[in-house]
Amino acid sequence: MAAVCLAAAVRNTPDQPATGSTGMVSSAHPLATRAGLEILGNGGNAFDAAVAVAATLNVVEPMMSGMGGYGVMLIFDARKREVRFVDSSGRMPAKLAPDVFRPPVPNHLVNLRGAKVVSTPGNANGWEAVSRSYGKLPWRRLFESAIRVAEEGFEVTATTARHLKSAFPEFPEHAKTIYGGSGQPLQAGDRLVQKDLAASLRRVAELGAKVIHGGELGLAIAAAMKETGGFVTLEDLRDNRAEWGGAIQIDYRGRQVFAPGPPTNSWNGLLRLGLMSRFDLNAAGRNTAAYLHRYAEVTKLAYSSRLRYASDPDIAPPPLARLLSADYWRTEAAKVAADRAAPFTAPAEVGREQTHDSLRGGRPHGQRSVGNPNHR
Repeated sequence: MAAVCLAAAVRNTPDQPATGSTGMVSSAHPLATRAGLEILGNGGNAFDAAVAVAATLNVVEPMMSGMGGYGVMLIFDARKREVRFVDSSGRMPAKLAPDVFRPPVPNHLVNLRGAKVVSTPGNANGWEAVSRSYGKLPWRRLFESAIRVAEEGFEVTATTARHLKSAFPEFPEHAKTIYGGSGQPLQAGDRLVQKDLAASLRRVAELGAKVIHGGELGLAIAAAMKETGGFVTLEDLRDNRAEWGGAIQIDYRGRQVFAPGPPTNSWNGLLRLGLMSRFDLNAAGRNTAAYLHRYAEVTKLAYSSRLRYASDPDIAPPPLARLLSADYWRTEAAKVAADRAAPFTAPAEVGREQTHDSLRGGRPHGQRSVGNPNHR
């Protein structure tokens, strides 16, 4: 993570966190952090900076979720003292046929990687929703850093190089010419230039998210999906909308902790905190064997709950009132033995709500997105 505060350009180090009084940006890449700082320094606000950071991460982390992906932004409106989130995950493609991912369909495991698993992208709609509701600067200015970095290139990090090496054999030939050379993937320290991506970002900056969701970039996505056997269509892209929702929260040792509500599975993080609140962590000691044992056991319990209850909230919403209650935390935490690790046991009713019918119109839960070879 790269964190820098605005006032004195103080960077975080392994021994000293960055601190600031007028502004701070923290992201997964220094160039994205710099993009946010430039926006703040030029009169933009935190929401403008968030869009600029996201757009630049689209460039410097090609394996993650950019314009062709989906995600969630949790925001705090200081004027209204309100926490809410914008969900750009959208819906699964209308023509999705989930049976292609199950036996006895031939190549059902192969179908879990590639075009068929791509869900409807929506991040650009989410960025635009935040900009329109809270931003100060013109939309076009938020993409200047991203376009510049894409055109001029940047040094590939060791992490990106590992992802490229892993995915490179599956890349189409034109992608191999961008992310590699002489038939080999780029290495750490090599320069990655993405002029086509810069051109796409420029069109988004000029025309807005509609250029993806029904415009020329959307036409290109739909054509590529059809050619490679994917389910995403131009109609899916046109129908995509960013949706605002209310945050969920718990009290953790006197502090209010917020997270996006469904359809995200962020409630699972709050559940872990709730379970951890049942233990005397001061007595255990920070990062001691006793501390880490409890965290590992809590993680198993929380993940079991996630497997059982995560689903499309329009079909079968998770029972958050119970999952985030002190009674549930007390009951679940009592299962943790101080002197031994329990085997992880998946719940008997895993994913029952995610049937063929609900998936057709449902929301994605961990599917991959265009330009995002990782589960998110």
